[in-house]
Amino acid sequence: MKEFTVTGIRYQMDDCPTYDEQTEAAEQFVAGLKIGQPVTLVAEPDNPFDANAIAVWINYKRIGYITKEGATEVHTLLDKDGQCEGFVTRKDEHITFFISIPNAPEHIDVPETPARVLPESPLGDSVRMPFTKDENAFNSLPND
Repeated sequence: MKEFTVTGIRYQMDDCPTYDEQTEAAEQFVAGLKIGQPVTLVAEPDNPFDANAIAVWINYKRIGYITKEGATEVHTLLDKDGQCEGFVTRKDEHITFFISIPNAPEHIDVPETPARVLPESPLGDSVRMPFTKDENAFNSLPND
């Protein structure tokens, strides 16, 4: 069974004014999760921090994100609406838990992002440009 890590839970506790209160609320939230509890994964292409982000929702509330490494794999499993269903598989002693997606293969082939290839210069390597007047003046300054 392929597992994906859910993080960023502390930052979803927006009703808590301080970092310590967010941490405590996130710890209580993770402790209250049940193994097998359903989650919904939703792509967030307009996320200002990461256009590849996958949010994790429970009961119509965003509660965290799939890690950056896992998001690339999860993208291959989303439906045409950019969503899929999963379930909680385990939780750790910290503010992290893990989910699985039914029928997800253990190994997920992620298509490579095509690299941008620039066309070869029509000028070739033998074309040289003379220095500008300012560059010549700079080059003629004495070295200290």
